[in-house]
Amino acid sequence: MAKRAAVVAVIHHELPRALRITVSSLLRAGFVPIIVFDKIGSEVVRFIGDLKKEGVELVPLYGFTWLSSGDVGIGQARDAGMRHAVELGFDCIATPDSHAVVLGSADSLCRDAEMGATQGYRIDAPFYGWPDRTVGIPWYGRMYSISLKYFVEVYDCRIKPWSYEPLMAFSASALKKLMDVQSGRIIVGRGFGAELPDVSISLARLGYRVGCTPVKYIHRASTDDVSFWRERWNDERQKKYWMESFGAYVCKHVPDVDGPYKDFPKALESWQRAICENFRKYAKRDIREVYLEFILSKPNVKGDISSLLF
Repeated sequence: MAKRAAVVAVIHHELPRALRITVSSLLRAGFVPIIVFDKIGSEVVRFIGDLKKEGVELVPLYGFTWLSSGDVGIGQARDAGMRHAVELGFDCIATPDSHAVVLGSADSLCRDAEMGATQGYRIDAPFYGWPDRTVGIPWYGRMYSISLKYFVEVYDCRIKPWSYEPLMAFSASALKKLMDVQSGRIIVGRGFGAELPDVSISLARLGYRVGCTPVKYIHRASTDDVSFWRERWNDERQKKYWMESFGAYVCKHVPDVDGPYKDFPKALESWQRAICENFRKYAKRDIREVYLEFILSKPNVKGDISSLLF
């Protein structure tokens, strides 16, 4: 059986109880959780204490491990955790949100990820509750256009290369290939926003399959009416790194720099720009080809699917 890790990037404003429920579901599904904090500080020490009260002991025992990326930024934390999982020899590396509940086994998720990557079948729920049967429809999230101007909602699919789902799984060998062409990094932009779409599109352009797997999970959707949602983004570096994530995506994948994030590549550091430019030399497939393949696969969508090519 493949060795499975689940990298959970955590900001200390998250709710300890929600993370405990996530970790419990990951253990039941057969994953080794790797908790990654985006910094080390007194706030994180207090958070770890609160987790202990919830019954989550963050020590390298009983299948747990944890680390810190040493600086703010969800993208940076995910990158540190995913590289750590690759180095530890895991075969299947998942990246669930810290408030997602996996339902059932992850066997098929990791099996399908062997071709590159895959995403689970999401059921959204209120942050403090469970899905309402009238609105809890399983879906594979949004697929944004090449320019990021438009999107469709995807309810069923075989492949979906643009993915920012709260439960994704990756083949370690695919991630190693991406690291080879990106100076050892998996995620270039250090913030939240486009870090996982960048990984999924990058793998598709390197020739890997990014699929859809009907492993259901509950995602507790939060908005700015949840206090931690407001608090975790009230930081200038978080905002800068958020711009970096979109800048890296646009720099690597958008042929004609246009759309709502066209100025974001200016937020990139010189080393990030160099990685993006180097990636384009190794990409086997044009992004239009990747998108057209998705459209021709006839997914079940809500919205104008032809708009994805613009």
